[in-house]
Amino acid sequence: MKKKCYRGFTVLEILIGLLLVALLLAIAIPTFRSLTRVQLKETANQMLGLIRDTYSKATLSNKAHRIVFDMDASQYWVEVSNDQVRISEEDDDSEEGGRLGIFQNDDKDKDKKYATPPAFTPDEGDFGTKQKLPKGIRFWGFWADYMKERTRSGEAALYFFPDGYTQAAQITLSDDEAGEHVLTLVVEPLTGEVVIENSEPEIEK
Repeated sequence: MKKKCYRGFTVLEILIGLLLVALLLAIAIPTFRSLTRVQLKETANQMLGLIRDTYSKATLSNKAHRIVFDMDASQYWVEVSNDQVRISEEDDDSEEGGRLGIFQNDDKDKDKKYATPPAFTPDEGDFGTKQKLPKGIRFWGFWADYMKERTRSGEAALYFFPDGYTQAAQITLSDDEAGEHVLTLVVEPLTGEVVIENSEPEIEK
């Protein structure tokens, strides 16, 4: 009876195999990164469209709107109010103040705040329900002109008013946990126009 001969891999064959694996990884990783970069750009463009659409809705409906950003859950949605809304340019630690804005009764008494903040309800459109950012995309930072500094956690809101005015704002998106690669939507308050920057610009005080 002939004995079976079991032949193992030579060192050269193992090295060639490792080299092939390394080459495949070298090709796959940049491809994956390029896909996430494309997704980040697409998400920024979608957010740009939402901002412009909400700006138009506030003007046409003669009602204040706001986009609420949940930084921790990577979610956002649109709300509308039938009340008159005014916002000051200072922070507040109350639940409806600070990141969601401080509300004022009228222009004559700018230091007087609402005893009860104006009511906001979900918009009737598709974006009235909470929208989740695509997997791998997150809100990296948010600033609007009623805030003293940029925030990276909690909820924050961008307001749109019936008179065709919104707020100076920056919404930063990232596709990595360290925020090394970002796109920032910079909102122009008087026109509602949005420019996408490849960085996180300094906040002009």
